[in-house]
Amino acid sequence: MGADQRTRVLLVSAYPPLLSALREVLEEEGVDVVGESGTMREGARLARRCAPQVMVLDEHLPDGDAEAMCRRLSEAGTPTRCVILTSLGARNGRRRPPGDPIFVVRRIADSGLPQAVRAAAALT
Repeated sequence: MGADQRTRVLLVSAYPPLLSALREVLEEEGVDVVGESGTMREGARLARRCAPQVMVLDEHLPDGDAEAMCRRLSEAGTPTRCVILTSLGARNGRRRPPGDPIFVVRRIADSGLPQAVRAAAALT
């Protein structure tokens, strides 16, 4: 990614106030939010249409498992990388193989999310 290109992100959460807060934090950091979704099914559709570099998913979605969706994207050879917002601090920062999602603790997402998004985008 060139220095003049902004990171393209898709947000997926069933909680509209969280979507708004995430958009605000990321846009303030120069990240382009290219779409928002309240379900995994819609998020997958938008990911195919918008081709984001990074998908930020709330761990708790009404129609499926965020980590499984990220694995499916990776296995399909999709360049989109995932950042999952979690309430489980033990998952934050755990080393994973390339293509696995990056986890950010939801309560500190406003301070750690832009860095996690950039780290994920660097893998594309």
